[in-house]
Order: sequence, then C-alpha cells, then structure tokens
Amino acid sequence: MSKRTLCILTLTVLLLASSIPFIFPERAQVFFAKACGRETLIYPAKIDLSSVEPGSEHIARFRAYNLTSHAIAITTSSTSCGCLTLNDVPDELPSGDSFELTLAIHVPKYQDQLDQYATLFLNESGGLAIRNVHVLATIPNPLPLPKKKEGGSANQSSTSDVDSANAPSANVANESAGREQADE
Repeated sequence: MSKRTLCILTLTVLLLASSIPFIFPERAQVFFAKACGRETLIYPAKIDLSSVEPGSEHIARFRAYNLTSHAIAITTSSTSCGCLTLNDVPDELPSGDSFELTLAIHVPKYQDQLDQYATLFLNESGGLAIRNVHVLATIPNPLPLPKKKEGGSANQSSTSDVDSANAPSANVANESAGREQADE
C-alpha cells in the first residue's frame, strides 16, 4: 500500500471517528457518560423550542438512562413552573435500561421567553442525584398584559372610604335623596 493511500485511509477513519458524536449524538453521550463513571444520564438535557406562539402547547420527549447494573429509584420529580408537566414518571429506572419521559409544555401568553427546568431526583449509589432538562423558547409576539380594572385596587377603595368619611354632608345628601325617592 502506498503512503498516499495509507494517508487517505487514515484521514478518512479520523474524519469518520470525529463525526460520530454529530451523527449519533445520543449514543456518544451515553458512551462518554459511562466512561466518566456517571450512573445516570438525561438526553437531551436541553430542549429548545425556538420560536413559538404565545399560549401554544407542545410535547417534548427525553430519555433517562440508567448506566449501572442495578435499578435506580426516582425519588421525586418537579418542574420550575406550572407551564411544564412531567407525565408518567416511573418509580425506578431498571438496570442498564432507559425510559422515555414526556414533558407537556404550555407556552406563557404574556412573556417573551420561556426558560424553565424539569427535574428528576434520583437515588444513586453515591446519594441523591439531580438531573435537569432545560426548556427554552422564544415568544416573538407575546400578548399585552391585561389592563387592571379601575377602582379595583386596595389603594383606591381605601381612598374612597377616607373621602366619604371626611365628607359627611355627601352621605347625608345621598341619604335624604334616597328617602325622597322612597316617599314617592
């Protein structure tokens, strides 16, 4: 084999090897997590919805991987706001297996972005492990905030009470007008 052929073959192998994380990103993440000694992995750890309409609803899926030879308990799960809902979270991840989780995303109507987290709390051999899924979205046309009703705030009602207390003649005039109407 000539030097040129060997060089081309070597470069081809290196090019293919370097692109594996881009071609198979999930498998590469699992491989690197195992190599680093991690017991669990969430993939993808970031869900970017890009540009979405205000008030729209979306479903995202991610996988929780157990990279060990024993089951790992999911002690609890939570979300950073009511706009995210984790569905059907299992009590444990079987050994060496993965589980697909569904995340319902309710995009806010009045904000220009969504930047929240869904969290799994796992009981790994080293103790409690926290695994997050970061959810991002840009809302280019959020709805304007609803206007507050006039006279509905606490300051305005207390001011009107003070005004009526300081002007008893107005109350007397209103009472006498009411009596006149009742007499007719």
